[in-house]
Amino acid sequence: MRVAKTVEDMPPILTGLQFIAEFLNAVGPNTTREEWRAHLKRYIDAQRSKGMRYTFGPLVLWGATGKLKAAVTLRDAKQTRHFIKSDLRYLHFDGEAIRSSEAPFGPLMLRLTDLFKAATWRCVSLDAAQPEPGQAVLTLKRQNGKTERWAASFQPFRETRNLAEHCYAVLGRALLSGKLGRLKMCRQCERYFVAVKDLGRDFCPNTTCKVAFFNRGNRVKEWRKNKRALMIERAEAMHKNGMSVDQIKTKAQLPLRVLKKLFGDLLE
Repeated sequence: MRVAKTVEDMPPILTGLQFIAEFLNAVGPNTTREEWRAHLKRYIDAQRSKGMRYTFGPLVLWGATGKLKAAVTLRDAKQTRHFIKSDLRYLHFDGEAIRSSEAPFGPLMLRLTDLFKAATWRCVSLDAAQPEPGQAVLTLKRQNGKTERWAASFQPFRETRNLAEHCYAVLGRALLSGKLGRLKMCRQCERYFVAVKDLGRDFCPNTTCKVAFFNRGNRVKEWRKNKRALMIERAEAMHKNGMSVDQIKTKAQLPLRVLKKLFGDLLE
């Protein structure tokens, strides 16, 4: 099976998740108007590079003068980003803000239920096209002898009208298809990314985040080791200065096993 290597090679759902990841990374509480305009420009340039001259997605639209303009204000973008980040808080490795009684996907379920209360049915002619996997095909024979092929589908998400609905429709489709697990948060820099090939990836691809994360862990271990050595030196100095072992036990803040190694029978 061929594995997608670039955004253009991704299936539609993964492309949608990539859009969400880039949006979440580009917008934050402190994002300025200049930074927002720069992100919109990069988005338009990326769409044009894929040959999409007239359809630009949920971020921009054609104005009355025939020029592209932002379809979303920075304030609305920040609010949408806040909702999505909150509903995807299960991605935080430390379980931030998640109660033990809360289902990890519970907040997302509530948001999807609130946004998409009205689902739709569709039945379209296939002509020479192939149905989707698992989709039933209805054959209809006209009076003139012509045979037509139709396929019915249930659309849980209506046509989206704004950025929030677009993002949550993508998240909902990814959830139903089992691909939501590919949307990840880097354990080091906490930026969002889509795991295209390696589903077990926990760090941004093509970066030093993984090395930095484990180096940070080594630094913590080294700091604890040095702190323990300093506390042992202080305990030995206290003993040489005539302080009793019971007093050292109170002030040194060392584990009992370490004190036993230092003072042995004196600790009894």
